[in-house]
Amino acid sequence: MKFLEKDYINKTVLITGHTGFKGSWLSLWLKKLGAKVIGISKEIVHTKGLYTTLSRQNIFSKEYFLDVIDRNKIEDTLIKINPDYIFHLAAQSIVSKSYDEPSLTFYTNAIGTMNILDSIKSIEKKINLIMITSDKCYENVETFYGYKEIDQLGGKDPYSASKACAEIISNCYARSIYNKIDNISIATARAGNVIGGGDWSKDRLIPDAVNAWQKQTILKIRNPKSTRPWQHVLEPLRGYLLLGAFINNNEITKEKLSSISFNFGPRTDDVIEVQEVIKLFSKFFDNSRYEFSQIIENKEASLLNLSFDKSSSILGWYPKLTAQKALKYAAEWYLAQFNGEDILDLSIQQINEYSEL
Repeated sequence: MKFLEKDYINKTVLITGHTGFKGSWLSLWLKKLGAKVIGISKEIVHTKGLYTTLSRQNIFSKEYFLDVIDRNKIEDTLIKINPDYIFHLAAQSIVSKSYDEPSLTFYTNAIGTMNILDSIKSIEKKINLIMITSDKCYENVETFYGYKEIDQLGGKDPYSASKACAEIISNCYARSIYNKIDNISIATARAGNVIGGGDWSKDRLIPDAVNAWQKQTILKIRNPKSTRPWQHVLEPLRGYLLLGAFINNNEITKEKLSSISFNFGPRTDDVIEVQEVIKLFSKFFDNSRYEFSQIIENKEASLLNLSFDKSSSILGWYPKLTAQKALKYAAEWYLAQFNGEDILDLSIQQINEYSEL
């Protein structure tokens, strides 16, 4: 915490997608580090998320509600904010929705990324951009080894393809448009399947489970044998913060960077099947019931893993939590909220506990 504080204290940090699951947790952590946190989001999607609590606690110095695909408004707003850091998390992040609305997904995830990158051209101060994409940006060939940052990008579904586009656009701006501009530093971050308190997104395993069990209904699980790089939200957020600090201090120079991207994923033994995750998670809830679907859906890849060797060797980042501990953190948060407890205090407690590991 002290290491990060020196880079973020009193700095103006813009978070796009600040009302979302990861964005709200990152906002709280940065506020604890002493940053001036400013948010840009299209809307408040989930009123039960952490953001609703943060918005009542003066966490944000300023908030703007606009769409990242609105090029003119984004540029005007970024110039007005004049940030030291930008963490770009705003996205259409649901795979199933990308099939229903592919055009919106590409506009938001690809063109939205380009708009952020293009809108800072006239800003003269030093700006550090951390562009958040996804583990699904890789061309998934269903192998057991963890994908590395130099592996081929791709994706058969619109969400995955849009995130691959965002990576290519960010890499292009870093290597050509801003290659000779010293005040702008860019890196991209790819994380695994992130879990934790406050995620209420549709068609995600943990929120679906909590919703079902709070309503005392049976959770129906699709693709039980699919594997994912499960990790608690604090794991990749620590990676994003470290990455921002390193590029701010020019510890990762443009000359040394063959790729601007960094993976943040769990250890190999925590890349486990959906059915194992739900068995572990269900132990924290009374009357938890679930059944596995006999219909196998093929909208998502069945096997996915990330290598974090680069993040470990350059940033000193490594996962601190086992899958079981990550699920425990998540369960504690959901149960506390359901029982009417103070989730802000619990969220701060989890950040503090995690930071001391």
